[in-house]
Amino acid sequence: MCITPGLTGLWQVSGKNGTTYDEMVQLDLLYSRRISPLTDLTILYKTIPVVRAQVNELPLADHVE
Repeated sequence: MCITPGLTGLWQVSGKNGTTYDEMVQLDLLYSRRISPLTDLTILYKTIPVVRAQVNELPLADHVE
């Protein structure tokens, strides 16, 4: 099986930090069995709040003027 990696994935939007390696593999296998444009759109849609949450956790940079 050969699937090109993308920008995001099912395990990245399914609790990335709390996901074990075995769970990541299982989610990737599940994705490989359900590849479709709708699945990809759903993952992309779920990616937005995940990225926003990570950006909000970043420390603010000091402004140098």
